[in-house]
Amino acid sequence: AFIAKINSEDIVASSHFQIAEQGGTSVETRGTRTDAVFGYATAEPATQGTRLNGLAIVDHRQSGDLVTEVGVPTPPFIEIGRMFVDTIGAAQTVISIANPNDADTTVDFFFTDEAGTTSNFATTTLAAHAHFSRFVTDSPLLVPAGVTGTLNFTSSLPVVASGFRGFTNEGGDFLLSNVPIAEPLKVSDQPVVIPQFAEGAAWNTQVVLVNTTEDRMNGEVRFLSPGSPEQPGSPVDVGIGDGFTSVVEYDIPPRSAQHIQTAGSTTKSDFSFAARSGVSFTTPGSDTVQLNGFAVAEPTSNTALNGLQILEYRQNNVTNSEAGVVVPPLRQAGRLFVEVNDKVRSMMAIANPADEEAVVEFSYTDTAGTASAPASVTVPAGGQVFNFVGDAPISVPSGSTVALNFSSSVPISATALRFLTSENNSLIRLTNKSRVKYASLARGALQNQASRLK
Repeated sequence: AFIAKINSEDIVASSHFQIAEQGGTSVETRGTRTDAVFGYATAEPATQGTRLNGLAIVDHRQSGDLVTEVGVPTPPFIEIGRMFVDTIGAAQTVISIANPNDADTTVDFFFTDEAGTTSNFATTTLAAHAHFSRFVTDSPLLVPAGVTGTLNFTSSLPVVASGFRGFTNEGGDFLLSNVPIAEPLKVSDQPVVIPQFAEGAAWNTQVVLVNTTEDRMNGEVRFLSPGSPEQPGSPVDVGIGDGFTSVVEYDIPPRSAQHIQTAGSTTKSDFSFAARSGVSFTTPGSDTVQLNGFAVAEPTSNTALNGLQILEYRQNNVTNSEAGVVVPPLRQAGRLFVEVNDKVRSMMAIANPADEEAVVEFSYTDTAGTASAPASVTVPAGGQVFNFVGDAPISVPSGSTVALNFSSSVPISATALRFLTSENNSLIRLTNKSRVKYASLARGALQNQASRLK
């Protein structure tokens, strides 16, 4: 379910599309309407049984300037969902549901706070081919302001749903990022592996863990360095609260969530630990040195976690962008839609939690269906690599729009981010996920790479 509806009068390109084998294509709206339109979009292939995967990139402008972009991967059809909710301070959460069925569906909601208390039961009927989008604090959900937890729903028919985090920054700009919706019955019991974190030098990372079970869940989040071909990743101390640590314990009630934030400073906490009942840790993020690496959340028992990473970038003490990065499952193959030009670049990161090295082979296919020669990179056991597309060995030419394909010798955790320089030279970062999130290739400082976009 997308937060913006594609109308025929808004489409720049033809509404028909043609995609080369292993390739990709895109349709863009003009965005010139004076009234906001909210709804959903569908893509229907002419050949029955053709498997498509999609990504919506929704941008928001204020006074003519682009202030935020959010990448929304096409969600699966589900009947049960659970998502992280944050209504503290300047944060807000949106849920968007589309009913593509030929019959009405009944959707039941309830909220679970950080202590595991269930409340705010609500029901709505979503008509056939209709769309529902609400701030969770609005009717009929009425989640209180100033809380974190999870919003849970069940539908009488399969629906598609997306979640969004809204944040009003210090300059009054409204920033959007993606929030995953977990299927409690289908979440893997594998460890949650976050392929990339960044802390310090204007960056910080929030880690959100959602308990998809009916049992209490506890364990540890461990922050690790990228490692090297000779050595696996080692523990990295990050700023949490008033000190530094490489390990954070979590204890999550049934159906609830825990939120941990790094920021690379030991001066003070924006919120004391007691402000969120011990489930959220926040520091201000003023260190001039940037740390990069990956993180792993491992429960003490075989229980199913769902993860979200929120990457935040600040310029001149103003939150410039937030990106919601859905923690990916471990996998061995995938495909990603990529743009490379003077304003847009894509960065990829791969974490290898296995005890053996991962050999990752990749190639790309352009819009004409022409495939590149394959190239490969080795990710050390227990290590990570990351880089921008366009830099060797992922040598996608500037001015290109391609589908990037990869395969790995062992299961890996991979993610991709899109970096955009706006009209006022602000760096905007958003999640760019397609069928699978892909990976990175040459090690280097993310801060140095990002500065080249300014």
